[in-house]
Amino acid sequence: MKRSDIIEAEIKKLIEDDQLEFLCSQRSISLPIIYRMYHKMRLGIKFPEIKVCKNIIIDGHHRYLASK
Repeated sequence: MKRSDIIEAEIKKLIEDDQLEFLCSQRSISLPIIYRMYHKMRLGIKFPEIKVCKNIIIDGHHRYLASK
């Protein structure tokens, strides 16, 4: 099993188990983008803040999921 498959399974589990504190307003996400951001975060690279309005992510869906 590839690491990207594991990350996809982890993201699906977070969503299915309702473990996310913010709702997404975006219809789709890109697993390769989340995977790259995750690795950059592990290296200590900082990203802009996630923008949220009334518990809904307005900007930063991939950053949010990568951080989880």
